[in-house]
Amino acid sequence: MRFLYFTLLFSFLFFSIQGCKEERTPKSPPSLQVSATITNSDVALNGTSSDSDGHISELMIDWGDSSREYFSTGTFDSFAKEHKYSDSTNYTITVTVTDNTNETSSKIVKIQTSKKNIILANIKDGLFKVKDNEYLILTVNLHTYQENNQQEKLELLADFIYEMDIDFVAFQECAQNKSASIVSGIIRNDNMALIISN
Repeated sequence: MRFLYFTLLFSFLFFSIQGCKEERTPKSPPSLQVSATITNSDVALNGTSSDSDGHISELMIDWGDSSREYFSTGTFDSFAKEHKYSDSTNYTITVTVTDNTNETSSKIVKIQTSKKNIILANIKDGLFKVKDNEYLILTVNLHTYQENNQQEKLELLADFIYEMDIDFVAFQECAQNKSASIVSGIIRNDNMALIISN
């Protein structure tokens, strides 16, 4: 009789403990929306974030140019951050928010920066194409590729060629260093026309 009573008591306690297990609600990751506005090499990042079961505790921005920023103070319901790039190229920005339970959400924004805006307002109307059978020819003196900020100037020139819809480009003073390695024929790897073409 004692054995039966002990067995019934143990079974009651076991099933009671099993029945007391706490049901945990799954954690929800935070929500995140991001947009970017680009002005030449300056980027303004705007976003909103929220967390349905807590609060946002950290914002991290990987600007895609080997620089990262972490923000852990203030509210992140809405945020605006700015960044200046040194090169004119494509970048991938990654924005990540972390909530108070270490759940994260990320968004990726792809951008393309440029050094300067091309302004064509001061160019005479007669220099633009007015008929389908017209061609534009541009001659460029490269000054033997020895000026400062040469890459920036070449990017500006490329933008100008695109905006003006130029058909032919003739290069003058197109130099190369005699100690540079040969790429093909007599063309060396620092040949200015080769660099510009690439």
